[in-house]
Amino acid sequence: MFPQAFTHALDCIQSCPSMIAVSLPAVVVILLVFKSCVVWLWQSWVLRKLPEAPGGLPLIGHTWTLYWNTPWDLFEKWAFETGEDIVRCRVFNKHMVVVANPELCKRVLHTNLANYTKDLG
Repeated sequence: MFPQAFTHALDCIQSCPSMIAVSLPAVVVILLVFKSCVVWLWQSWVLRKLPEAPGGLPLIGHTWTLYWNTPWDLFEKWAFETGEDIVRCRVFNKHMVVVANPELCKRVLHTNLANYTKDLG
């Protein structure tokens, strides 16, 4: 029964090429959305132990707060409010880590450069 159903599906695809033209972009979009969700969930899981900066909103994260404040003053405020040298925040769907300690900054940017991922894009 399986080979007959398979050949029937193949005949349908061959008889209607416009169906492939419509469904292929839809499949690509669905796969890209799925990949974005998986990456976002993985980043959330990796950064879950870091304290989150206060004031984040559900979909836009800390975007609104960053828009209306000077970033370096806001980062200092977050570090003071959480009592930690490292704080995580979100701008839309992008996770970021704010390092507020000069020694830790030197470690991330210079000493152990190869151990940390930096997104330049």
